[in-house]
Amino acid sequence: MRRAIASCLCLAALVAVMASAVAVAGGDKKDEPTADGNFTCRASALRVTSPLVNSEPIVANRANDPCMDDFAQLANVTIGDIARADLANAQTDNEPGGATSSASTTNAVVNVGDTVVTADVLESQASVTCEAGQPVFAGSSRIVTLVINGEPVTIEAPPNTVIDASPLVKVVINEQIQTADRLTVRAIRVTSEALATEVVVSESIADVHGNPCAPAKPPQCSDGIDNDGDKHIDFPEDHGCSSPEDDDESDDPKKTTQCSDGIDNDGDKHIDFPEDHGCSSPEDDDESDDPKKTSKKK
Repeated sequence: MRRAIASCLCLAALVAVMASAVAVAGGDKKDEPTADGNFTCRASALRVTSPLVNSEPIVANRANDPCMDDFAQLANVTIGDIARADLANAQTDNEPGGATSSASTTNAVVNVGDTVVTADVLESQASVTCEAGQPVFAGSSRIVTLVINGEPVTIEAPPNTVIDASPLVKVVINEQIQTADRLTVRAIRVTSEALATEVVVSESIADVHGNPCAPAKPPQCSDGIDNDGDKHIDFPEDHGCSSPEDDDESDDPKKTTQCSDGIDNDGDKHIDFPEDHGCSSPEDDDESDDPKKTSKKK
């Protein structure tokens, strides 16, 4: 009975030691940085909000949903007496490490109050990508032949240019609204507070929930890992590192010389400069005791 108990105790101890060893071995490897969030996107070709009509017939990907590849198209679009277009498109793209949305209309006409706005082409695009572990937004719009109340409008205007089309109506060109987690781009937006009406043509949205970008991995020479297996870690201990920003810990011959490689190259039991008298400097690539470098003992 005692032998059985002793055997059980020994077995339990052995299992505990093995588990501890596995835990320690696993602890030597650092976890890879991971993302914590997702990309979302949305595109809308034409939207009308007014007391008489509320319509948004061409939409790709629903708001706040994870960004997915989606496409919507409609020809000969008419929303009441307020807006129409010959062709309208909305598209979203889920890409590795980012998201993109785009919208376009051709031959659009907007009627709000006493104002008529026409354009041959109205396009917008919004995107988000990862750079150095953080989301970065970019947006643009394209407007071809914009006319307001019969007057051509100069299109080369900065984002968020506001035009007072009439005492009742305002037109915003290339509207771009950015926050820390969202970018909204609209080719044009026509509004009238007096008429409680808003018309948005070609709207693209790219946004994030949380941070879907994995933190940037530190360079090999400052990540706390023996990447090349030479039992030296990071700068300055690892001679393969030229600086903490170096992303290659391997002992590249271009980086090290015999007098700075941590090896007894000439077998004299002295390693590198200044211990090895065959070295004139750390840049010396010959560790041997050359008579030209050292004087003979008397």
